[in-house]
Amino acid sequence: MSSLSLFFFVFITLTITFAVPDAGSYTQTGQKRSVQIISVRLSEDASLHSIIQKAGYSLADKDVAGFLTEFSGLNEGLRSISSIKKGTDVRIPLSHLVKLVAAPPGTKQRRRFAPRKRGNNEVPAVPKFPLTSTEPVLLPDQSSSRRSQVVRTIRSLAEQLYGRAVMEQDGLKYFAVGQRSEISFDAASFPMMVLNNGVVLVLDPSGALPAEVRQIIRLVWPEYLFVSYKDGQDLRTVLDSLLVSLGYVVGRGRTLIAGGTSRIEYNSDFVIFRKEDDLLEGDITVVTLIGPHDREAPESLVQWFRARDIRLIQLGDGESGSVRSERAKVINVNGRADKRTFIENITSSIGFKLSHDTVVSLSDRKDFTYNLRADISIATGPRTKVIEFAEMSAQEIDYARKWGVDVICMDPRDDDRAVLGKLIDLLGVVHVDSPDTYSAYITPRKTRYRLVLPGVYVKTRQGTFFITDTELGADLLRDIVDPGLTVITY
Repeated sequence: MSSLSLFFFVFITLTITFAVPDAGSYTQTGQKRSVQIISVRLSEDASLHSIIQKAGYSLADKDVAGFLTEFSGLNEGLRSISSIKKGTDVRIPLSHLVKLVAAPPGTKQRRRFAPRKRGNNEVPAVPKFPLTSTEPVLLPDQSSSRRSQVVRTIRSLAEQLYGRAVMEQDGLKYFAVGQRSEISFDAASFPMMVLNNGVVLVLDPSGALPAEVRQIIRLVWPEYLFVSYKDGQDLRTVLDSLLVSLGYVVGRGRTLIAGGTSRIEYNSDFVIFRKEDDLLEGDITVVTLIGPHDREAPESLVQWFRARDIRLIQLGDGESGSVRSERAKVINVNGRADKRTFIENITSSIGFKLSHDTVVSLSDRKDFTYNLRADISIATGPRTKVIEFAEMSAQEIDYARKWGVDVICMDPRDDDRAVLGKLIDLLGVVHVDSPDTYSAYITPRKTRYRLVLPGVYVKTRQGTFFITDTELGADLLRDIVDPGLTVITY
């Protein structure tokens, strides 16, 4: 295939934007010259190549650039020449086209190509107009070595922000920017992707395009957006520049706090929102780079943020972070039950055995007895723990303590938190009840978020527990709490 044939092939397979006519539409004296045209209204989607063929014309390699310049001037606003939509009025300049000779009636028209020699064998020449697909080509992220991690990360971010990013094929990109000037560059060196909002993102990984050239192109084609960076540059710096170029207000290294009594604090790389959005009413987007040793936030947490108008985007910056497969165990006890049932459920869940209406002796004499009828008794080793739902005097409680019996009385006015606090103190287990302190214990390791939830962190011989009345659902808790914990909700 000749270089100009390849050049035209690139043009008819890429999505191209033109805006102004070039010098081919003028005489040497600067006078506008008339161009004979034909107008076609498409009855179906078609490429420019097929339109030219159906009209009975051909185009020589040497005339491709001039033809495309005139064509763009006659069809301003036409974004693609590889797939032109049904119903579009297309104006085709004839100054560079050659009329094909019709085949005699009754004969089958065949195209012949002059043979060329390769050694002793004759092979057919390559036709000037190769077949092309009218669909945009979606290249896989790792289709070639040049699709670096930076390109993959930028494409992933663009797709999550705009819905789709179509990578354009390698080849020359041609811009006729005036009557006497043109610019072209190789898409192999400058990866390009078309976003759903019409922006054409051009990546300049070596910073080779001068700022003046980028500005010249954008004056005529403002939808082209250039992002320059250097190979090996910190990915956060690259994304920072990209987000600003895309029109976002960027907050760097922010901790986002969401929720009320139960809150989740998320350590982000960027918190962004559109300049035209109202900060109080518009969606906030959180962008985070997940390193090889980080764990991705589970999908349930992503959806939890989304329900609060916070969009969470997680990007890999090398080896992708892993999603934790283990889940915490969640047990629900009926917090709406009566106090006796509530205490029994909590006590059993953390691994203690209890008895009801047990008679506890507070005397070892035969001629004198002192018995305590315990509503609930719990054996915890050398001492017996007793829970009473009737009042007892301080003297009675002190006397029982001398005999190895610890007693607490539940007040009918106590709410569930007060009851839980008395129970934990009675059992004498290791516990932490400050959310800022136990947050480090209940939040999984290597995650970007921190859990600050109401409750008590408890360690017993039977395991480690977190007892909470958080409003967060059981499914979410299973995903976001450290998997070594058993969560008891009430």
